[in-house]
Amino acid sequence: MGAQDMERLTIDGHNVQFEHWMKEWAIDYIRGLDAAERAQLFQGAQRNGINGATFRVSHGGPHKDFTLWVHNGEYEIKMKKEKSGWF
Repeated sequence: MGAQDMERLTIDGHNVQFEHWMKEWAIDYIRGLDAAERAQLFQGAQRNGINGATFRVSHGGPHKDFTLWVHNGEYEIKMKKEKSGWF
């Protein structure tokens, strides 16, 4: 995916970058958390460095695993592959 496919939002004062298609999955999930749960997710991403904070989203069917991590001072969401590595 190219840079043109990336979007940015501010959630609770945090700049978050993600691929456009993730909006209905990852962003809706994060927005649906209460304030304490969102804070815990962002703190986990900061604390875990390159490993970030992984969360699982299901839309009534197969799930997708995402990781929120800090990259160059901004938060970024990546989708995890089934085994190892990044999508």
